[in-house]
Amino acid sequence: MPDNRKISLPLMLLGLGGLFVSVLAGLNEVWPSAGAGILCPSACKETAEIVLLHIPVWAWGVLFWAAVFFLGWFRKESVPWLAAPAAGMEAALIWIMLRMGVPCVFCILNAVVVLVFLAFSLRKRLIWQQFAIALLFLMVSIAWIPHENRLFAKTGPPSQCGESGIVARVGDEVITDKRLEVLAGARVIEMKKEIYRLKREKLEQQITDMLLNREADQQGKTVEQLLDEVVPPGSFTATEQDVDKYIQDNREHLTNWTPQMMPELRSRVKAFLENRQRSQKIREYVNGLESKYKVKVCLAEPEIPLVKIPLEGTPSIGPANAPVTVIEFADYECPACRGANKTVEKVRTVYSDKVRWYFKDYPLRQHKHALKAAEAAHCAGDYGKFWEYQNLAFTRDKLDPEDLVKYATELGIPADAFRACLDSDKYKKIVDQNMRDGISGGVDRTPSFIINGQMLTGALSFDAFKAKIEDELKKAEKK
Repeated sequence: MPDNRKISLPLMLLGLGGLFVSVLAGLNEVWPSAGAGILCPSACKETAEIVLLHIPVWAWGVLFWAAVFFLGWFRKESVPWLAAPAAGMEAALIWIMLRMGVPCVFCILNAVVVLVFLAFSLRKRLIWQQFAIALLFLMVSIAWIPHENRLFAKTGPPSQCGESGIVARVGDEVITDKRLEVLAGARVIEMKKEIYRLKREKLEQQITDMLLNREADQQGKTVEQLLDEVVPPGSFTATEQDVDKYIQDNREHLTNWTPQMMPELRSRVKAFLENRQRSQKIREYVNGLESKYKVKVCLAEPEIPLVKIPLEGTPSIGPANAPVTVIEFADYECPACRGANKTVEKVRTVYSDKVRWYFKDYPLRQHKHALKAAEAAHCAGDYGKFWEYQNLAFTRDKLDPEDLVKYATELGIPADAFRACLDSDKYKKIVDQNMRDGISGGVDRTPSFIINGQMLTGALSFDAFKAKIEDELKKAEKK
C-alpha cells in the first residue's frame, strides 16, 4: 500500500472524473438516446466526431484518464509528465470548439478537470519543462486536428455567411436560397418536379419488384408463375373500337404513319393497349401487397416556395373570402395568353363562388401594342368595364391605339374621355409596377398563374386548372 495517500487519492478522483466525462462524450456520439444527448443535443455531437489519428478524441480521453487513475496510485511521480501534454491538447480542443462556434458541454467540463489536474501536478523545479511540452502539444494539435478532420475547409470563416440558407451577403442584407428559387421562377419548380417524378417512378418500380419477389418466395413460385396466375395470358384484349379511339385521340402524334403503314400501327396500338391493361392489373395487385409487407414511402415531394404578390388595387373578380386565389399574369398580344383566355373564362364561371381571380399586367417588350392595351383595360376599369374590355382585347385581332378606342365605344364608354385617359399614360405606372411585381415573384413567361401561392405556367388546360383548384379546396376543408 503506498504511503502518500493524500496525494494519490485526489489524483485518482480526478482520473475517475475525467474518465466519466470522456465516457459521456462517447455515449453522446454512439448512443444519444442513452441520455447524454439531453445535456448537449447537437454541439457535443459535432465535437465528439473529431478524431486524432483516426481515433475519436473522446476515446483518447478515456485512455488518458484511465492512465491517470492507475499512475496516480502506483507511479505518481510520472503524473506531472502527463499533465503538460494534456493541457496543450485541451487548449487546442477549446480553440477548435470556439472556432467552430459549437459550445460543447463535455469539452468545457473536461477542460475544468484538466486545469485541476494540472494544478495538482505542477512542480516548481519542472515548470519550464512542463510549459514547453504543453506549448508543443498545443501547436501540433492546432495544426494537425483541423487538417485531419477538414473542419474549416468547406465552411470558411464563420463571418462570411453563417446561417443556413444564406447564399450571399451584401452589407447587412442577405440573399437566401429560397429567394433564388422564387426569382428563378417556374424553371426551378419544373426541374424539381421532373426530378421527383423520375425518382418516384424508379422507386415504385423497385418496390414492385421487391414485393413480387417476396410474395413469390412465400408461395414457393417464380415471379413469372405468380404473375401468370394474377394476370393469365390473353386475359386482356383491346377491341377494334379501342384501337380506333386511341388513334383518333393521338392523331397529332401519328402524322408520320402513312395509310400503307396503318395495319402495322393498329397492331402496335393493340399490343400497347393490352399491355397497359395488364400493367394496371399488376399494379392493383401490388397495391394490395403493400399493407401485407408494411411498405412505407418516405420520398417527399419537393417543397415549392410560396410566391407572395402585392394585390392592393389589383382588378379582381369573385368572392373576397374565396378559399382559392388565382393571380394571372398575361400579355394581351401574347398568342398563348390569347389562346388561354377561353379556358380562363370557363374556370372563372365554373368556380365563380370558390375562386377570387386577380389580373396583373405583364406586357412583353417584343409586343408592340401590349403596354397600351394593358393601360386601355385600366381606363375601361374607370367605367366598371375592366373585365369586359379585357375579353375584347384578348379576342380582337388588332390592338392599335385607334382600335383600342373603338373597343371602348362598343362597351358604351365615351371615345374622347377614353382617348384622353390613354394618351395621358394615366395607368402606365400601375402597369410597370405589375410587371415589377411579377419579376420579383419569379414570373418569367406569359401566361403565368399563381394559385394559392404556387406558380403554374403556360396555357393550362381546364383539367389542369380543375385538378389544382380541387386540391386546394380539399386542403381548405381540412383546416
